[in-house]
Amino acid sequence: MNCAIKYKPTNLADVIYPNHATQSFINAVASGALTTNIIFSGPNGTGKTTVADLLPYAISGDAALVESKDYAELLDQKELKSYLKTQCQLARLTGDNGRYYLVLHEFDNATKNLAKLWMALDACADYLTLFITTNNPMLIHKSIRSRCRDIEFPAITVNAVLPRAKQILAAENVRISDTELATQLSVVKSGDLRAYFRKLDDLIFLHHSKAPPKSTLRLSVK
Repeated sequence: MNCAIKYKPTNLADVIYPNHATQSFINAVASGALTTNIIFSGPNGTGKTTVADLLPYAISGDAALVESKDYAELLDQKELKSYLKTQCQLARLTGDNGRYYLVLHEFDNATKNLAKLWMALDACADYLTLFITTNNPMLIHKSIRSRCRDIEFPAITVNAVLPRAKQILAAENVRISDTELATQLSVVKSGDLRAYFRKLDDLIFLHHSKAPPKSTLRLSVK
């Protein structure tokens, strides 16, 4: 069993958000009420990449023109502005409000040719939306940061993950009380969703293997 893969969100409604404020902001962008470039920042395993990948389709539907590129490959293009303008023109063919979505992951490691990017962003601002993920937004050049909203995804708490964990265990025919489930999940100290899902994998495996009572199980998950 690999819950992280089997139950990977396919839409924003399935995402485990760290808090209500973050969820409300994402919903505002998804509804079209707010159009902005976004830096998704926070520690590993907090849902940044998942949301950045799903958000363009929530905004523009299945026809969204989304490009998730290796940032080094993108920044090495000699005519970056022309390339992005062409992509924007293609996006406009999908409708009057068609936008081109550029998704760049782990962008804090980018150091070369950043001036080309911010000038291209300005030239294409009417039809281009940039989504960036990073563990540390302060490592991203200020010229890029100033053109984006920084949305923090802090570590995921047990209370945040508990409702989704209950749904998953119910789908896997695992019966466990809310109190016991919270106790089991509290072993995860990192706030990393991957670690929470590994804990669910253990619970499902042990349950279907007729393991000892769950109250005796205290697997260490870092």
